[in-house]
Amino acid sequence: MTVPRETIVFCEGYDDRAFWSGFLESRGLKSARNRRDPFGLKVAGGDFGYWRPDGSFVRLRPCHGRDNIKQVLVGRWQLRETRPLERMVLNFDSDAEGEERSREGRDRAAEIVRTLAPETRMVEAWPVCIDGIDIDLVIWETAFPLRPGIPGKQTLERVVCTAILEAYPDRGIKVQRWLEPPPDPYLKSYGWSQMAKWYANHGCTDFFKALWRDPRIADALDEVLSMSGAIALDVSRQVAYHGSVPGRPAARAIVRPGTRTNGLCKGTRGGKMKAKQTRKPSTLRLLAMGFAAGGIGGYLLGRKLALRRSMPYLDLWQRELEPAWGEVKAAVLAARMESRYQTLLAARPRLASRALRFHLEMGILPGVAFYQVMAEEMDDPGEARRGLAAMLAKAVEPLRDAIASLDKFSDPFGAFRNMVRWTIRLTFPPSGWQITTQEDSPQCLAYEVEKCFYRDVLDHYGERELTEVFCDVDDTLFGALPDTITWNRAGTLGRGDPRCDFRWCRTNAHEDQQEAPTEKKAGDPVAGEA
Repeated sequence: MTVPRETIVFCEGYDDRAFWSGFLESRGLKSARNRRDPFGLKVAGGDFGYWRPDGSFVRLRPCHGRDNIKQVLVGRWQLRETRPLERMVLNFDSDAEGEERSREGRDRAAEIVRTLAPETRMVEAWPVCIDGIDIDLVIWETAFPLRPGIPGKQTLERVVCTAILEAYPDRGIKVQRWLEPPPDPYLKSYGWSQMAKWYANHGCTDFFKALWRDPRIADALDEVLSMSGAIALDVSRQVAYHGSVPGRPAARAIVRPGTRTNGLCKGTRGGKMKAKQTRKPSTLRLLAMGFAAGGIGGYLLGRKLALRRSMPYLDLWQRELEPAWGEVKAAVLAARMESRYQTLLAARPRLASRALRFHLEMGILPGVAFYQVMAEEMDDPGEARRGLAAMLAKAVEPLRDAIASLDKFSDPFGAFRNMVRWTIRLTFPPSGWQITTQEDSPQCLAYEVEKCFYRDVLDHYGERELTEVFCDVDDTLFGALPDTITWNRAGTLGRGDPRCDFRWCRTNAHEDQQEAPTEKKAGDPVAGEA
């Protein structure tokens, strides 16, 4: 006989409960309101319940404020022997200002988990597994840029308004004008203004559920929740599109020693071990973790920012050299490249920014090592540069394939636009690049770069001519964009121009602009420390 268990989402209040409710219903879960839960008890007292198609149960429990989540969660934890748990989810607003993430919220979540198991130790990952029960964290926040119609604080309202304006961009200005001067506090007025103007027939209770019934907003919510710091756990399928945002520190969590090893959650139920399914990254996640912009000096590869001490791509490049040089000679060249890379690595600049260290150790130094060895071997710097260009093209092939798969999205440009913004914010800090936004609209995205970390470092090594080789990676990558997205540039720093420019547009928008160019609008630099 199967022992009944449940997943519980502990959220701040009724708005969060309504949002989760709409999300679960959009995934096909059936409401158990005023019915029985797996333990034969009536779902009441402010709780909402939902049955998954596989017969498992999800409960939404509002805690009437973030400060009460700990008390409510601990109380339910103490009943786990008689009412077994499958998963517990802590959910609250970040409350950070602007585009920052809340460290305080993650520390609070870690403290709550530590209350359940005082003897635990600190780790850098969610979910946490204690006594065979997963404990996960969902913080409402988003790194999408502020614009008219979006509240300043990182809250559920910020997430919701961001998604609404991604689906209906013209609404932002209307709400902003209606609310001028900005209200105090700078929070719920934006969401309720959306409700009053476009969803009044639903009323406050149903507003957050109704958003999930609008296909355009539902798609935008999926995008915002999967691409940004508004980490969203899909409890409807027990498969997450959440986790540490690439390039950002993971949430601090706590785990009892011995309860989680190599993806296994070891529980005590029946003395059996419950194997956790390995989560495969989605195309969005892959692109967000490794998007390349060679024209501003770099390319990003890999699925983590963990820096390897062996030369990246060496095995791949050795295999690519074998047809022309033979197996033995290719192996000798690879050994020389590895030696040169280690020499460069030992004397590398000491950089405070992890993002800059990643560019240096995963991008620049492997390229310099390859080029220097091949230039010595061939006595022809031009041929060595062409060889490096071919190797970089090989290295970014997985990312090129991922970019080509954008055509699987309902809005390829919208997804691509958010991935570019995310990547620049996380991995191109102002200490390395001077990036100015020229346009960021639902039709076009454009940047100009006047300072480039790659060119500065290559100057340091006396290999400035390699900057153009890295710039050419752009043409390799963006040549794989779907036909619905156009990519244009006028020049690059690596080719001797005063700046690099990048412009991507929806194909029809690009054609319209050829007939009637729009005024270029300069903005503030968008890059932030990763």
